[in-house]
Amino acid sequence: MLTMGWTDGSTFLPVNSILLSTDNKKNRVNEAVSLDKRTVGYKRRKLSMAKGTEAMLELLKAAKTVGIPAKYVLFDSWFSSPKSLHAVKNLGADL
Repeated sequence: MLTMGWTDGSTFLPVNSILLSTDNKKNRVNEAVSLDKRTVGYKRRKLSMAKGTEAMLELLKAAKTVGIPAKYVLFDSWFSSPKSLHAVKNLGADL
């Protein structure tokens, strides 16, 4: 699970989250029914099967479009590759 939240240093409020899944059909436990590609559910399911670093960037972009820009991004060790660090810096956030 990947959770994005807002904090003032002592409080944490979750803003958006996504359950990550695998793109490999053999490794999925329960295959979902097919959805219309125009729905939000399809887009969320597609995002859940993306790489974690790509999903993180999409969550940051989505938060920015609704008025919650990220001034600072705190990385866990799973997402701290040089490529993801540069991508977040290009979005305008400080690391």
